Amino acid sequence: MRKRNMGPQWLEYVRQKRHLPFLRRGMVVDMKGERGVITRGNSSGNIQVRFDGQKHSCNCHPTWETTYYDRDGKVIADFKQAAHKEGE
Repeated sequence: MRKRNMGPQWLEYVRQKRHLPFLRRGMVVDMKGERGVITRGNSSGNIQVRFDGQKHSCNCHPTWETTYYDRDGKVIADFKQAAHKEGE
């Protein structure tokens, strides 16, 4: 039996629904100080993230207190409230 929320099409769905064209499987993220990697998208328009030291992925809103990093470790998007307040 195949799970409904699995497959590469869901990450594409999240990219389009949330206007986040840079999302990639394996991308490093930081959410409220916890590092992890994107494992897939889901039908809720969220991302699944496997946090460091965890066995399973967690369902996460892609713009809630999240920082995205490229392969070189540089920030490519920052949705943390503190980052937005500093720029005001």
